[in-house]
Amino acid sequence: MCLPALANRADDPLGRSIGEPLWPEWFVADHFAPFRKNPRTWSALFQQRPQPDEGTYFQRDWLKTWVKLPAVLHYYGTSDYAVTEGGGDYTVHRVWGVDHAGNIYRVDGWRGQTAADEWIEQKLDLIAKWKPLAWFGEGGVIAKAVDPMLQRRMRERRVFCRMEWLPSVHDKPTRARGFQARASMGGVWFEPGADTSEFLAFPAGKHDDDVDCASMIGRALDEAHPAVLPAKVLSGNPPDLWGRARGEEGSWKVA
Repeated sequence: MCLPALANRADDPLGRSIGEPLWPEWFVADHFAPFRKNPRTWSALFQQRPQPDEGTYFQRDWLKTWVKLPAVLHYYGTSDYAVTEGGGDYTVHRVWGVDHAGNIYRVDGWRGQTAADEWIEQKLDLIAKWKPLAWFGEGGVIAKAVDPMLQRRMRERRVFCRMEWLPSVHDKPTRARGFQARASMGGVWFEPGADTSEFLAFPAGKHDDDVDCASMIGRALDEAHPAVLPAKVLSGNPPDLWGRARGEEGSWKVA
């Protein structure tokens, strides 16, 4: 049973009204004011929710969606792999477009709890569709296990892409810093209808596979990975981020 310090739903287990404290005779109106200054502490310790609805590591108003993609993008793919079929973590594939200013657009992807043969085919379908310049994954035991099968299926299907394995370094929040920084500056855009709940719950959520996937594109850009091509120089009058959100195209061209 969850008993938050302040009731936050109509079907409160104690029959309290929304906003009513757990012990009104003791917890007077301003008792909780100092604790509410830290959203994460307030949500986790007092409201029995490990993560506030507005997010902490990633905040809700950072996670925007695009209406129309820019005219010029370089496409890359990232994957976070899992090996347990039907349970545990998810395997996630994502395709990202990067524009001339380094802004990131999530354009496509796949997510599932399947055996390796299934998610390999899903990955190759995305490669065939988007023709990314490179595909990034995290190196380690899983990479060594799946890379031979992946290479074989690429040759059999004649679907090719440069595969790059990034080293598994630091903890997950540290690996996600590059993507977080871009999101906080308004440089990350998700496809229409995208489920970003995992980002809002990170790092306390049950699943973080999508965040791990996003972390890799941030790392590849931050580390100037050799598989990432230099951004094309554009001339003209490209719209700003908010203009693109409204569907404006601008008058840019490749110089």
